[in-house]
Amino acid sequence: MEYKRYKLHILLIFVLFILSGCKRKQQTYVSLPVIDIVEGIEDEGTTMMLSEVFEDITFIPLETTDECLIGNTILGIHFSKDYIVIVDRTPRQILLFDKTGKFIRKIGNRGQGPGEYLSPFLSVLVNDELFIWDIGLNATLCYDLHTGKCLRVKKHDSYDIRSMKNFNDSLLIYYYGLPEREDLKEFYHIQTLSLDFENIDMLWHEKMKLPLRSEQIDENYRRVCTYLKDGIFHVLDPNVDDETVFYMDRKLEKIPAYKLHSGKYNAYGKSSGEKYDIYSIKETDRFLFVNGGLREKRHARRILYDKTTGKSRNIIFNLDFNDWGFHNDIDGSIPFWPSGYACDNILFDHITPERLKSLMSHPYYRTIEVKNKEKHQAIKDYLDSAEEDANPVIFLATLKTE
Repeated sequence: MEYKRYKLHILLIFVLFILSGCKRKQQTYVSLPVIDIVEGIEDEGTTMMLSEVFEDITFIPLETTDECLIGNTILGIHFSKDYIVIVDRTPRQILLFDKTGKFIRKIGNRGQGPGEYLSPFLSVLVNDELFIWDIGLNATLCYDLHTGKCLRVKKHDSYDIRSMKNFNDSLLIYYYGLPEREDLKEFYHIQTLSLDFENIDMLWHEKMKLPLRSEQIDENYRRVCTYLKDGIFHVLDPNVDDETVFYMDRKLEKIPAYKLHSGKYNAYGKSSGEKYDIYSIKETDRFLFVNGGLREKRHARRILYDKTTGKSRNIIFNLDFNDWGFHNDIDGSIPFWPSGYACDNILFDHITPERLKSLMSHPYYRTIEVKNKEKHQAIKDYLDSAEEDANPVIFLATLKTE
């Protein structure tokens, strides 16, 4: 009798332990941080001065010569310790500048010979090595910035690569569609490729249930959004109604990071109101910069979320040019909205001199009190001497940390 009671006691303890473990696990997921940007989505437009978010902005005019003339579509801008790399779509070329904007050399050559590229599309910079996915060759090529030479090439069996990113300075992440097979045709997948091209692995198999073929995609389908923060890979699937942003840990496990509340869904997972589609996210220690639009009205919304206040705003700057960004009261130039990271705490955007000159000639600029008049004058002097077809100007903006 005592023995039975003892076994029952042990069994009860075991059950309570399991239940408590499940409860803790559920609480961990439920208690995820929530970033609510609905306030910004509903905001019809807030004007903010650049100095409210950034402490400084600097411009770098890229040198213009016949050898390094940049076209209308830049596919990638990368910053290393010593260089600026431009991946240009038209003409197809990769250009290397120093940190002052002086042209150094072209990286690689266009062609179909050994180590040559045909149509560079996606690019990642890791230390002083540039990785290019060539859509024409369906291959990834690695180039040395110092020499401009191709170090290695990796051909791919997959196709339709959508995104390539550096992960933990050791892996390249690929979104891609597998060749059409009956059991896999509904899924996108993620591959990791080591930087030396020696190891390749499949991740998150059947975790990303997205249509592969264009005829399968309905009007409500939206592409997965990914971004990097501090070397950690984040992913948001806008086709799933729980609005959870996940991150990949060093063991390559998909872990819930936070909830990004951008609207409400009904019981069928469809929007019960006007849904906000998220196109891209840039996250810093203090801010989230979210680029998206209202699905029904196609209205753009660039949302700034401040983690210190929990507030979000739709940042608008409209000077009859349909430009969106912060009112630039620091140097009185580009209405700034970040298009990428230059390094920790510094974000960048770029603009053609012709476009910038048009913006700065707008009467609105007479109403802005520019804080750094020397920088403002330096930009005006540069624009007065720049040719109409001059290469773009890069702006680096340093975030406030407090």
